Amino acid sequence: MSERISIKLKTKRKELRLSQEEVARIIGVDQKTISHWENGINEPQLNKLRIFCNNFKVPLSYFTGETSQYIDDIIYVDFYPDVYASCGKGGLISSENKETLAIPVNLIPTKIKNGKNYSIIKVKGNSMAPEIQDGDLVLIEHYEGEQIIDNAIYFFMYENEVFVKRLSKNINEIIITSDNKDYPQIILRKDEINNLYIIGKVFGFARKYF
Repeated sequence: MSERISIKLKTKRKELRLSQEEVARIIGVDQKTISHWENGINEPQLNKLRIFCNNFKVPLSYFTGETSQYIDDIIYVDFYPDVYASCGKGGLISSENKETLAIPVNLIPTKIKNGKNYSIIKVKGNSMAPEIQDGDLVLIEHYEGEQIIDNAIYFFMYENEVFVKRLSKNINEIIITSDNKDYPQIILRKDEINNLYIIGKVFGFARKYF
């Protein structure tokens, strides 16, 4: 377990004025296991962390952080179940309710980068078929001002609507392209580019996990 999570577990237990024995009894382990967790010797399974959180009204994000974090071969990411991006003519963000999901790293086709933040969003529409299907859940690597990678798939907002499309950059132009040829290219120029806000790059597909 990471040092940060072990410290948080110990800190929260003391805030709640609970002994290791009391926590162990509720979670269903012995006191020695709690001691090992708090000292970073072993790590709790996710279901044990959830039991702790559910019993003591602690959000799972207290341990995993507000953005994606690792516990060995698991990555924790924010999932916005009521937010979708359009693989079509555009969609509106309808909610910002957030859940934290634990995803096995081996189900993600591309290597996770340390220090990067990730989220999962839903997509609707068929403009990116067959690469991305209607209803798919995709993993987004948050954009931090990097240069646009030509023909990569991005999650972005344009004129208050959110999209998942391919982006390419020319001199003073950004080209928005769909994989489905029924959808025409869109070329943004000059002031139009100022209305484009890149949220992240599509990093992988999570639909096999769900």
